[in-house]
Formats: sequence, structure tokens, C-alpha cells
Amino acid sequence: MFAGSRRTLIWRLVAQRLLNATSGSSSGGGGGGRSWTWEEFRPSSPLLAVVMYRYRAVCDHDFHGAGCTEFCRPRNDRFGHYDCDVSGRKLCHRGWTGTFCHTRTPSPSPPVVYAYCIHVVLQHLASSNLACYVSS
Repeated sequence: MFAGSRRTLIWRLVAQRLLNATSGSSSGGGGGGRSWTWEEFRPSSPLLAVVMYRYRAVCDHDFHGAGCTEFCRPRNDRFGHYDCDVSGRKLCHRGWTGTFCHTRTPSPSPPVVYAYCIHVVLQHLASSNLACYVSS
């Protein structure tokens, strides 16, 4: 009997299966690309109802891949600069490289710019002018 009720447990189903978990959120219905497995339980007695049910296994947050064995948490700090794809591979942010995306990608050298300035002092006007010219 269930606690606090007058209902009686008629039978109990216990099943053991090997599941391939999928990456993604466990919220929402319909699967959304994540496969559901349908099962049907037929009791030995024809007096008992046939039970049809479906189930799926979904990886916890930051665990990816078949069996949820790949851990990948997106980060953007001194330990790495990356996002994660659905299989748990690190996708480096722009400008970063390496296994953990912690090495800055060398940027091309800026163009060399030459400048020269002329400082003119006008004593009779008690002022000065500074003119700079840029050439590349």
C-alpha cells in the first residue's frame, strides 16, 4: 500500500538496460533530436494490463558524448578561452590556440609608420607651432 492512501500495489516493474546518453538539456518534451526508447511490458497474467513506456538518458550539464564521458565547461579566463561542441571538443575563441586554448595566436605585425615633426617658434608672437607629417 502507498502511505496515506487505500491503493494497493498490484505489481512492480524493474528493468535494467544499457543506455547511450545524449548531450543536451533534460528539460522539455518530444526529444528534440535526442532519441527516446520505447518499451512494452507484458505480464504473464492476461488479467494484468500491458504497460508501454518510454525513457532516455541525458548527460548532466558540461558532460558530453556517448556515455557522458567527455567533460567540457566553456571558459574565458587564464585557464582557457573556448566553448564546447555537443561531443565535448573545445572550440577555441578567435585569437587563441592550443590544447586548452590558452596560447595567444600571434597577430600580424602592424605596418611601420614614419613621422617627422617640425617645431616652429615664433618669437615675435610669443607662440610656437608643432606640425607633424606621417608617411608610410
